[in-house]
Amino acid sequence: MKIRGRYILITAAMLLGLYLYFMYHSQDTIVNVLLAKLGAREFPFLMNIWHKHYAIPQWCMYSLPEGLWVFSATLLSIRLQFPIWGKRIQLKYLPFLFAILVELIQVLGITNGQFDWMDIFVSFIFSGLALLIPSKEQKKNAIESREFWLLVLIYALVYLSDV
Repeated sequence: MKIRGRYILITAAMLLGLYLYFMYHSQDTIVNVLLAKLGAREFPFLMNIWHKHYAIPQWCMYSLPEGLWVFSATLLSIRLQFPIWGKRIQLKYLPFLFAILVELIQVLGITNGQFDWMDIFVSFIFSGLALLIPSKEQKKNAIESREFWLLVLIYALVYLSDV
């Protein structure tokens, strides 16, 4: 798949994840606090009405957004390599490993949140889906590429989903 198609998939996945956070998550998440400051949450009762009439399964509310960012980050990471000590480290597995790390620090109580095997399972599935999409582009040095900085942006957005 060409990079333009990849960017379309990444954008769609991230927007769907933002929608799920906006409509179904606690108003205490950092992203929802920021949206409220921008005036996007002026009418919280509308969110309650939406939530009642358009109920979705729990895993879609809580695990799917994580799977979507893992999917997006994996798509961005597929071509990236990080040079360390004369070797090239492939970054395509980093998003899934990061998702496991997030769950681990939740179970240890270092951050808010609740450890959930479903989050790991959904992250694994979405990571695998991203890795199945063929990449015809050549590998790139991560630091010299724009994809690396977009990847940093995705990890920053993951921080915004924290409570």
